[in-house]
Amino acid sequence: MASSERPTTRGVPSPQLVPLEQNQATGSARQPAIGDITIRIPAQNFVNATNAMRALGVVRGDTTTTEDVSQEYVDLQSRLRNLRAEQNVLLALFGRAKTIKDTLAVQGQLSNVEGQIEQITGRVKFLDARTLFSTVTVHLQEPGVTVIATVHEGPSLGGAWDTAKTGLVRLAGAALITALWALPFAVLGLIGLVVWRRARGPAPQL
Repeated sequence: MASSERPTTRGVPSPQLVPLEQNQATGSARQPAIGDITIRIPAQNFVNATNAMRALGVVRGDTTTTEDVSQEYVDLQSRLRNLRAEQNVLLALFGRAKTIKDTLAVQGQLSNVEGQIEQITGRVKFLDARTLFSTVTVHLQEPGVTVIATVHEGPSLGGAWDTAKTGLVRLAGAALITALWALPFAVLGLIGLVVWRRARGPAPQL
C-alpha cells in the first residue's frame, strides 16, 4: 500500500535529487518481513517513480492526495513585500530620531516588523521545500504462508446434555436387547419350576 502527498505551487522549479527520509522494517524466521519506507521524489518525476514502484510487486491499494498551496504562497509573498516596505520606512525614521523616546518607539516597531518578516520567510521556505518534492510512503510486506486458525470450543451445558442423552439412548437399547435375549430362558426356567413342584407333590402335614 502506498500513500503520497503532492503540494504544488505554480512556477516553482524542481531539482533532480531523491533524498531518503526514513524507513523501518520488522520480521523473523517464522513471520514474513514487513516495513515502511518514506521517500521524497521530485515533483516532475512523481508519475514515473510511482509507476516503477507499482511494477515491483503486487499493489494492495494506494492513495494519492494533492494539496494546492498556491494561494497561501501568493498571500505570504504579498505580506512579505508590505512588511519589507514598512521596515524600510522604520529604518529611515530610526535614523532621523532625535530623542531616546523616539528611538525606543521606532526600535520597538522595527523589532515587531522584523519578527513577522522572519516568520513569513520561514513559512515560505517550508512551502518551497514541500513543493519541490512529493512525499511517498510505501508499506511493504514479504509473501508468506497464510495460517488458518482452528477454533476449539470448550465444554458447554448443551454439549454435555447431548452427550448424556446419546449415552442414555445407547444404554436403553443395550438393556432391551439383553432382555429380549434372556426372555426364552426365563420362560423355560419358570416352566421347569412348576413341573418340579408338581413332581414333589404336596408338602407333608404335621
